[in-house]
Amino acid sequence: MPLDKLTVFTKKVQDLADKPNGTMTASEVKAQFDAAPNELRLAFNQLIDDLGSVVDGDSGADNVAVTAIAGLAGVSVQSVLEALKVLVDSKSSSTDVFTKTVLQSVVDNTSGADLIGATPIATSPATVQGILEWLKLQIDSTVLGQIPDGSVTPVKLSFDPATQVELDEHKADDTKHKTTAEQTFLSATDNAKFKKSNSIYTDNDNSQTFTDSFCTTNSLVTIVITSVTPPKGVWSVESAAGSFTITSTVAEDNDITFDYYIQKAVG
Repeated sequence: MPLDKLTVFTKKVQDLADKPNGTMTASEVKAQFDAAPNELRLAFNQLIDDLGSVVDGDSGADNVAVTAIAGLAGVSVQSVLEALKVLVDSKSSSTDVFTKTVLQSVVDNTSGADLIGATPIATSPATVQGILEWLKLQIDSTVLGQIPDGSVTPVKLSFDPATQVELDEHKADDTKHKTTAEQTFLSATDNAKFKKSNSIYTDNDNSQTFTDSFCTTNSLVTIVITSVTPPKGVWSVESAAGSFTITSTVAEDNDITFDYYIQKAVG
């Protein structure tokens, strides 16, 4: 039943006569004074009993009202709790709800992490399990010194890399890129200003002359040693018409391979 209010006391002090000793005994006067507190005590205790009741249809929760909740039937705590129970029961068999058992599964491809979606990172899958495995692969590849496919983008480079199409076009353009069969950067003509080639300084000599028609008296000849064994002496180079001479401060006792660069004087 609904909770009752204590709206009025049955016996009040103000109802006593101005001189009650003429009409009431001492015990009656005392009872009049105790009446209101006793009624308050009884009402309070009854409230506690009513709120603690578990009688179906008249429990404490049946007698406590709630503000209406959208999607749930009921205007009391008891009715809303029963509506929530119905909702939970309806969801327990739904595929939209994951159970504890499902989320704790470690079966490959159907583990709890396989069922939880996540925003992909770069080229990763879109589940927690997939991203974890993808990150492990990235770490393993890094440890092995490999660069995972697609991980280096133009944004991460300090320049805009050429595409394969651009490289093929550059290779096919003979005015910009010489073929590998050519040994000089420019053809050895009177208009050429620069040439690269190579030769060998043979042992048991401290001066050798190398013929090259591209060389002139005023050419600058630069030598770059390419052999594993370096020269024993200090080399000097003198250019001439059609050749250049290398002189070592000591006689070399090993063959020395070298690249040479001839630059004609501009003028």
